[in-house]
Amino acid sequence: MPVVASQFLRRSIRQLLTQCAVALVIVTPSLIFATSALAANKPAPLWLFDVGNSHDGNSPFGGVIADGAGNLYGTTQKGGFPGFGIVFKLTPTSTGLWKEAILHTFRGSPSDGATPDSTLVLDSAGNLYGTTLQGGLKTKNPECSPGCGVVFKLTPTARGPWKETVIHRFTGKLDGANPVAGLIRDSAGNLFGAAAGGGTTQLGVAYELSPTATGWKETVLHNFGGTEGAAPFAPLAFDNAGNLYGTTLLGGDQNLGVVFKLTRRKAGLWKETVLHSFQGGSDGLSPLAGVVLDKKGNVFGASQAPSGQLPCGTVFELTAANGYAQTILHEFEGTFHNNDGCIPNQLVFDSGGDLFGTSEFGGTDNAGTIFKLTRGPSGFTYSGLYSFLGDQINSTDGEFPVAPLIFGPGGGLFGTSLGPGFPAGGEVFKFIP
Repeated sequence: MPVVASQFLRRSIRQLLTQCAVALVIVTPSLIFATSALAANKPAPLWLFDVGNSHDGNSPFGGVIADGAGNLYGTTQKGGFPGFGIVFKLTPTSTGLWKEAILHTFRGSPSDGATPDSTLVLDSAGNLYGTTLQGGLKTKNPECSPGCGVVFKLTPTARGPWKETVIHRFTGKLDGANPVAGLIRDSAGNLFGAAAGGGTTQLGVAYELSPTATGWKETVLHNFGGTEGAAPFAPLAFDNAGNLYGTTLLGGDQNLGVVFKLTRRKAGLWKETVLHSFQGGSDGLSPLAGVVLDKKGNVFGASQAPSGQLPCGTVFELTAANGYAQTILHEFEGTFHNNDGCIPNQLVFDSGGDLFGTSEFGGTDNAGTIFKLTRGPSGFTYSGLYSFLGDQINSTDGEFPVAPLIFGPGGGLFGTSLGPGFPAGGEVFKFIP
């Protein structure tokens, strides 16, 4: 059956993960890597989204990005009027507070997108690029009847909202459908992404969008399906040679997802190689997060485990010099074991080669955590940095961080969480490790 990254599929997956995380009691051996007590450093809320304000957004499923002036940009999946999400900008002020500007409100019409779910990309001219899960062309395809999603560009204007240009509307056919994954951009200005549906098998595609004199041209780089992986939910990543890496939610030997590499060939052709096919159990399964690469070309990622009989997920390394053999760097155990995290998200490197990330659940209140993997001569050591307080009384703390972190202005980590907001629309936060 075709798998599409619609808003409803993503929400149902997260509901399943929530139920499993709450019910999770695991009997496993002790971790082979050291853990430390959660640090006292607390994330500072920079902006609380207000569901009572019809113009403000809510539910920031994507992360934020920063420009050279220290401004932050992001999207919310909901909010705005008529409720299909917004693109926002947060600007620091001299008082230490942040000011929000709404750059674009999605209308859900054929000429616009709806429900953005991913992190934006910024070019050197200050333009923003992103994707929406829905909106765009109305089709008879039952897999994306509200519209199969779009890729959009926002251009700064002298005042007020930015100018939106929809550079591709997915049809749900060979070009793909429902691009839940965000974009990456090469030095020539080409955009690369993945759509979780559509293609020759309706199981997703990897694609490139190239600017031309008459507009943007889409090229499908790979059609997913079967043992090659299916339903890519996460953004792609480049290596130094321009090859692409990513993950799929399903497909592979056990239909539990894969890590793949796309190698550029002559005449614009690309070849896929499956680097790892998830087996379940301690290996993890169904990664919603993408991968990051270090300077040696080693691949790092996080897997999910939506079953009460399995761990809460893993952080793994695939070593390039050893045929991409897998090493489990950390196995998450959840709230009931040392307040560990559960369901890890996309990772980010610091300048020293250490890894940072968030878990959507787990911690003292089962509202998610921030964690670090410190690189050492004999491997990586895991430490929990913060446990979100969630919906505790009078708390402005976040809960359920689902998006990747970034290192931004002042060396802090910046991210988003789905709660609590004002009163419960989510937040943008800063954390000093």
